[in-house]
Amino acid sequence: MADSARVRLLVVDDDPSIRDLLAVQLGHEGHDVIVAPDGQAALDTLSASPYDALVLDVMMPGMSGWELLAWVRGEAGLDTPVVLLTARDVADDVRRGYELGANAVMSKPYDFEELRLVLDRVTTELELINDSIVLPADPARVPAPFPGRWSVDPKEPGTVGG
Repeated sequence: MADSARVRLLVVDDDPSIRDLLAVQLGHEGHDVIVAPDGQAALDTLSASPYDALVLDVMMPGMSGWELLAWVRGEAGLDTPVVLLTARDVADDVRRGYELGANAVMSKPYDFEELRLVLDRVTTELELINDSIVLPADPARVPAPFPGRWSVDPKEPGTVGG
């Protein structure tokens, strides 16, 4: 992701001081930052509008970050990059985060430079994946990189196939 690219972020944390600090810090990086105070508010926000990345606190009243992440990956079927922030620095939380589909799991207190780098990495990876998926109208008619070596029909050299 280019430094000048504006990323639309949803920051979800029940602690207003952390939520506001993240909004200011990420806003200074040039990103569009929307905040939500809990998982249910985030679910409502995500249902109404797409985001480029999510930063989720794990332990929140009501719908936890775990539950919100499970909804994002499951019911909503979103591939939006997710960074989890947890106040517990334990291997079980890290493992659970990755098992549920988080792109990164970070401990609080977080290091802003690390968070910035993680967000840049996960959004760039998604852009590269999305940009590389190009399906031709007829995959059998895609020219082979080495004409004559592969073909769908032996009578028709230069097409991809077996």
